[in-house]
Amino acid sequence: MKKLYIFFFIFSPMLIHAQFTKDYLLYVDYGISAGNYIGGEVHLNYIHKQKLSLQIGFYDLQRKDLLRPENYNGGPVSIFYLGESNPKDKLKSYSFLVGKILPYKGYQKARWNLRAGLTYSSFKEPINYIEIDSGLFGANYTFEYEKSKMFGVIIKPELEVAFFKNIGTGISGIVCYNEKTIHVGLELVFKFGFVGASK
Repeated sequence: MKKLYIFFFIFSPMLIHAQFTKDYLLYVDYGISAGNYIGGEVHLNYIHKQKLSLQIGFYDLQRKDLLRPENYNGGPVSIFYLGESNPKDKLKSYSFLVGKILPYKGYQKARWNLRAGLTYSSFKEPINYIEIDSGLFGANYTFEYEKSKMFGVIIKPELEVAFFKNIGTGISGIVCYNEKTIHVGLELVFKFGFVGASK
């Protein structure tokens, strides 16, 4: 995850100064996703002649484990780890999407980007909860993580707004399904690069 953020951070200034036309747009997204999972995302986008869009992206998401015992207590130690030591479902996904660009009537700087595609996901879920006596500071259960990898499908319509040639934002809905779980939520992203046509 960190490597991808570093990659896009390095290339963002290059994209901002790139010489594209209104027919070829290239930009990166940084954002958050919130729904039954919550986390961060980063994407590389290309739009061809205001008709076809391509997106390659990465999601790093998590949620409270749905099977966690009701009396689970992470203890004071979990506070120092900001809750990261507590059992959670963790979903990391690489995505490849294609889409159709449609104009947004009433505002020239906005457009619909209707995407769908495939994901390759790594899913970690806590299993084998065993209740223990860990004293005052530790968690009252031990557990293990079971790891699995799978392909899935994703649908992602987005309303994009290019406030300036090099800066914009977007809000989208997302449904991502695979054999282990389903991710449903809303996304808010900020866009940097060649986001809109020059005036």
